[in-house]
Amino acid sequence: MSGASSDDRPQLSGMKYLVESIVSTDDTGTIMLIADQGKLGRRYALKVIKREDEASDVYLALAKASCEASAKLGHPVPMKYHDFQTKKKWFRVDRGELLMEYIAGKSLDQLEDLSLDQLVLIFQKVASGLAHMHRRGVRHGDLSPKHVMLTKGGEVKLLGYGLTLVPGPLREQYKGTRLYLAPEQIRGKILGDRSDIYALGALMYHLMTGQPANVGARAKGDMEKISLPARLNPAITASLNSLLVHCLQSDPPKRPETMYEVSQRLDAITQEMKLDDAILKGVVRISST
Repeated sequence: MSGASSDDRPQLSGMKYLVESIVSTDDTGTIMLIADQGKLGRRYALKVIKREDEASDVYLALAKASCEASAKLGHPVPMKYHDFQTKKKWFRVDRGELLMEYIAGKSLDQLEDLSLDQLVLIFQKVASGLAHMHRRGVRHGDLSPKHVMLTKGGEVKLLGYGLTLVPGPLREQYKGTRLYLAPEQIRGKILGDRSDIYALGALMYHLMTGQPANVGARAKGDMEKISLPARLNPAITASLNSLLVHCLQSDPPKRPETMYEVSQRLDAITQEMKLDDAILKGVVRISST
């Protein structure tokens, strides 16, 4: 049974494809690069999630939720999740298959020595994508370096969204990356737009200063002041320092009201720093498949 809406997106049902290579394998499943033999070998990524036990159900639910969330979006930054279906064996779900946009690139946790200029441009684009998602009622819920990718051509892609669409009991089982979770999320509270704003701030803070924001009491969801970003990295401008501190307020109402505001402030910062998208091209170097 497919979890995708009936639109013009590629569908797994009836697709004849050739597996070209294994991209990655981890606890959540195996991602393969495939070519659709019926459409001039068009390439996609296919994630296969084996249902080993009940613990696998959260990954199946997240894959389905990602596909449902993607159907609501129309922006170049959020990765496209095309279709999701489950396969049964002896009347029980044996595995799930998630058809995704194929991205030739690397995630931020695979990229070393990115400059502050490059990071500001990357997060300007991430914030733009998140602002679009929020306008469509989709929150990310699990921002981390592995969920932000830079392509060979210098484009930014956002992966792993849709957690807030996972049913409550399963969502509670999912362990996000604690370094970037908002205090209210650590405490198990309902997630809002400002939870994503905090997570984005925590991600920027860590990559721009080299130190995580969630340490000490903050790692337990309690209030604790952070070190000023500009003290840790003097290259951080006053306006960028102010934005990071604003995003990382422990009390949600004290953060920026919307992701759109964060996006607009990052737009202004990129103009202030006179940054050009050209500095993102050629950063990622991977052999062609």
